[in-house]
Amino acid sequence: MSLNKVQQVWYKELREKFGFSSYQAIACLRQARAIAKRWMNNPKKEGKLE
Repeated sequence: MSLNKVQQVWYKELREKFGFSSYQAIACLRQARAIAKRWMNNPKKEGKLE
């Protein structure tokens, strides 16, 4: 599954299930991606999110 497809699914979920505006859904996805990117690039990670 591509990152684009994952984002589409989560965008739809945030909009429909939680009632987020399009701006809120996009901001949430951007923040989640930034957190995941920082975690993936962390050389000290031990397999868990903190």
